[in-house]
Amino acid sequence: MPRTERPESIPLQRSSWRSSQGTIFGQGYDYGDTPDAGKKKFSDEETQILSYDYPVSYDDPETPFYDGQTPYRGNQNEDTTHLLPSRPQGERKRDTPMALSWPVALGIPLVVLCTVVALELGVFFSKKNNGLTLPAAFSNTALTSFLLSSVPPLFVLALAFLYRELDWFMRWYQPYVTLHRGNASASEALLLDYIALGPLFSIFRARRWGHWVVFWSSATAILTYALQPLAASVFSIQQKPMFRETTVRSIRDVGLNPTLETLDAFVTAAGFASAATFNGIKDAPFTMGGWATAEFVLPEVEEGQVNATVIVHTTGVQTKVNCQNPKAEELVQGADGGTYLRATRLDGCVVNVRVDADTTNAQYGIVNTNCTDHGEDGVALEVQPVMFWFAESSSPSKQARAVFCQPRLNAFKVRAEAWLQSRDMAQCTQIGDLDERSNVTRADGRAFNGIFTDRRLISVVFPSSADTYIQAKAVATNALVAGAVFRLAAQDGNGDVQGAFDDPNGFLGRTIAVYTRHLSLTAKNIYFIDYNTTLPGTLKTLEGRVVVAALPAHALAVLLLLIGIVGAVLQFVNYRRPQVVGPLGGIAAVVARTAHAGWSRRLWPGDTAKDAKRKLEGLRFGVDPRTGAIVQRGVGVGGRGKGDVEGR
Repeated sequence: MPRTERPESIPLQRSSWRSSQGTIFGQGYDYGDTPDAGKKKFSDEETQILSYDYPVSYDDPETPFYDGQTPYRGNQNEDTTHLLPSRPQGERKRDTPMALSWPVALGIPLVVLCTVVALELGVFFSKKNNGLTLPAAFSNTALTSFLLSSVPPLFVLALAFLYRELDWFMRWYQPYVTLHRGNASASEALLLDYIALGPLFSIFRARRWGHWVVFWSSATAILTYALQPLAASVFSIQQKPMFRETTVRSIRDVGLNPTLETLDAFVTAAGFASAATFNGIKDAPFTMGGWATAEFVLPEVEEGQVNATVIVHTTGVQTKVNCQNPKAEELVQGADGGTYLRATRLDGCVVNVRVDADTTNAQYGIVNTNCTDHGEDGVALEVQPVMFWFAESSSPSKQARAVFCQPRLNAFKVRAEAWLQSRDMAQCTQIGDLDERSNVTRADGRAFNGIFTDRRLISVVFPSSADTYIQAKAVATNALVAGAVFRLAAQDGNGDVQGAFDDPNGFLGRTIAVYTRHLSLTAKNIYFIDYNTTLPGTLKTLEGRVVVAALPAHALAVLLLLIGIVGAVLQFVNYRRPQVVGPLGGIAAVVARTAHAGWSRRLWPGDTAKDAKRKLEGLRFGVDPRTGAIVQRGVGVGGRGKGDVEGR
C-alpha cells in the first residue's frame, strides 16, 4: 500500500525568532526552497546570543521547524510518542555489532579451544623431548628470544581484546535490555552507566541489581589482563642436553704395564701433581678425582658442538687414599740427641721420624709404616701404609704435623663422560664390578699383582735399588709429592705455612688432594695396556631448545578455557535476551529514543545525577514496542501514529 508523503519543505522566508524577553532581533535562517536555504543570515555586527522558547507540542507534528511565535501551551508531562509513525516490520531487525555476531561467537571459542589443546600438547612434548626443536641458526639469537617473549602475548592480546569488546557491549546493552523487559526504575536503567563504571566497579553494581550477564562479562574482561604475563612466560630458550648414538675406538684396557719397574710412571705422576699444585692445572686426560679410565679416541668436533661430550661404558681404576690425622703427635728428643716426630695412629700404631731442624727451616717427607689393618707380617714395602710428615722450625718453637694414609685400589666397569673439545673427563660413575680376568685383577675385581696386593697401593715409597737412576726417581717421587703438599699449604697462606700448622686439619685436606691426583695418574700409566676395540657410545650435546614451562602453560590453558566457556555462554544468553531494535549510537540515537517522551522534559541540561534521580524517582520505564522509544510506564501506545496507513 502506498504511504502518505510528507511535504518536502514548508516555505518560510526570513523567519524571525522571539527572545525570552519577547523582543524580535536579528535575522534568522532561510528555510525555503531557494539556493540560499539553510544559510545564516546574521550580519557580522549582530553578536547577541539567541535564546529560545522550546514548545512542548506542535499543532502539526510533521512541521519540521518552530517559527518562534507559536505560544507555549503544553506541560512537561505531555508525551507525543503516539504521534510517531510505526517502524515497518521488515526494518525491525537486530542491530548486532561484530563482537556479538555469530561468526565471532562460534569462531573465538574454537580458537581458544585449539590454543588450549596446543598448549597442553606443547607441555607434553617439551617434557618428553627435552624441549622443542629450534634451528641452529636461531638457537642463541636475541631475535628469537624477543619473538618468543612477544608473539605469544600479542596472540592472547587479540583474544583478550575480543572478550573485552564483548564485555563492553554487554555493559552498554544492559540498560536497554532492562528497559525492554519493562517496569524498570530510573536507577537500574536510565541512570545506570556501566560504561563509565568500567569492568571492575561494574561487577559490584551488577551484583546489586542482579545483572548477572554484566557480572560475568566484567569478571571475564578482568581475567583477560592475566593472559599476557602468563603468555610471556610460557616459552623460553634453554640449553638442554640432547643424545644420539655413536661409536668410539678404545685404545687401552685394564692390564699391568710391564715398564712399571722403571718408575717412569711414578715420577711423571709426581711431577704432574707438583706442577698442578703450583699452576692450578686440571686433572690429566682420562683421570678425574681418584678415577683413571681406559683411553678412547674422541670423535672430531663438529660445528656447534662446543659443549658436546661423549659417554662410553668402559673400564676404570679407582684409588682411595684413606688419610687420617694421628691420634697424637709430638716432637721428642731421641737417644742419639736428634729431634724426632712421634705420631700415633688411631689404632695405637706409633711411627717415629727424625727431623733435622739444624739443616733447614722447612722439612717434609713420606715414610712407610709397619701399621697394617690386621697386624700381618711380611707385607711388601711398596704396599705398606705411609705417613706424610711436615716440620717447621722458623717459629720460636719447632712444630710438626703428620698424616697417615693407607691407599686402596680397585677396578670397575664405569660410565665415563669426556668433553669433546678439551678431552677432559666430565664425569666417571661406577656401574658394576669388573669380572674379566687379567694380570691386574682377579675374577672378583680385587687387585693382586705387581705393585699392589689386596687392593693396597703406595707408589711413593720404594725398596732400595742398585740402579742409581731408578733410585733417584724413587727419591724424586717421594720428595715431589710431599713437597707439593707443603707448597700448597704455603701458597694458600700467601707464603706462610703457620696457618696450616695451627689448623688441626691444615695438612689433611691438602694431602688428600695431592696424593689422590698422584695415584690416579699413576694408575692410568701402569694399570692400562694397549688394546684396540670399538665401543658403543653416546654423543651428548647442549643445544638451544624451546622449552614450554609447565606451570604458566597450565595456568594459561585453564584461564583461556574458563574465559572461553564463560564467553560462549554469555553469547548464547545475549542471543536469547530481548532484542534491542535499531542502532545504539551516540547522542543523536539517545535523543531519537527520548525526545518525544513526556518524562524527558523533567530533565534540564544542568541537572546532576542526583537531580535526575530525584526528578525521576518513583517512575517506571520501558520501551514502546511499536516505535522503540523509551517511555514512561502506561504512556506508550501500541496503535498507529499519524502518518501510518492501513495495511502497513
